[in-house]
Parts: sequence; structure tokens; C-alpha cells
Amino acid sequence: MKLVSVFFVFLFSISVTAQTPMEKGTISLNGSLSYSSQSYEGSDDNRNILMLNPQAGYFIAENFSLGLSLSYINYSLGSASSTEWGIGPSLRYYLPAEKVKPFFSLGYGYTKSSNSSNDDKWIGTQFIIIAGLDYFMTKNVALETSVSYSFNNQRLPDSYKSYYKSLDQKSTTFMIGVGLNFFIY
Repeated sequence: MKLVSVFFVFLFSISVTAQTPMEKGTISLNGSLSYSSQSYEGSDDNRNILMLNPQAGYFIAENFSLGLSLSYINYSLGSASSTEWGIGPSLRYYLPAEKVKPFFSLGYGYTKSSNSSNDDKWIGTQFIIIAGLDYFMTKNVALETSVSYSFNNQRLPDSYKSYYKSLDQKSTTFMIGVGLNFFIY
């Protein structure tokens, strides 16, 4: 019995002192490829969107990171297309778990868009809520799945007055994503 107790104390001391990917000072690098369906208030216009979203994070405390997100999106509808670039901060919290780590994230984005059929450009903002899972395939690499919902605001150029009731557009986006997350410590 004494040997079993010593063994469990040894295992506990290793688990407490071993560095995990979620400790302060760890850097996470990830990217996702996402598919979404987007609908606009006051319009029947729905689009399917494919998005590339690289991110970097720094753990300021155990299980809590601050990050920077970039995005590149190309929308296409018929012969028209538009391109959107975005950048913004994010906060992420991981629930304590072993191999599968659930997380919640909040983000804010600033976007700049342009249309391929003319020289119109417009800016926007978004507030993003994300829930997901990191499944650790190795000590430093996780397969990441996520579900997100964003609230978007855009101010369209004056040339769009004939197409929309208001140039101030509000929309929501539901997104399902998958990607890889690399932890460097």
C-alpha cells in the first residue's frame, strides 16, 4: 500500500511540474479554413463563403491567451466578386482538460473590402463569439474544430444606394471551421 501511495505522489508531482501547452509564455499558431452561409438584414441575398484565417496567440496566464487574427475572404456571386481583408485582437480561454480541450473565444475585427466590378471600397467591424475543441494529436499539435457566430457592421459606398434601403448594413455570420493549432514553448 505504501508503494502505491508513493507511486501516486510521484505521478502527481510530475503532472504538476510538467509544462503543458497552455502555460504562461506559450505561443500558439493556428489557421483555419472555414465555410459559412451568410444572410443580411433587409435583403434576400445569401452567400456561401470560404475563408482563410491565420491566428497567433500568447498565453498570458494558464489556459488564457491574447491573440491577433488575420483574415482573407473572397466572396463570389455570379460574375461579381469582392475581397475582404481583416485584422483584430482576440481573447481565448481553455477549460482544464487532458487530451481534448474545450475553449471559448471573443474577438473584434476591422475589415476593408473592395469590389471587382468597380473601384468601390468600404470598411466594417465585427464582434465574434467562438466555441471549439482542440484535440491533441501530439504534445504540441492539436486538431481544432470550432463554431462561431459574428455580428457584422459595414458602411457601403454611396453607389450602392439603389440596391439597399440603408448604406449601414448589419449582418450575422454562422461559421463551422476546422484547422490545426501548434503550441510553441
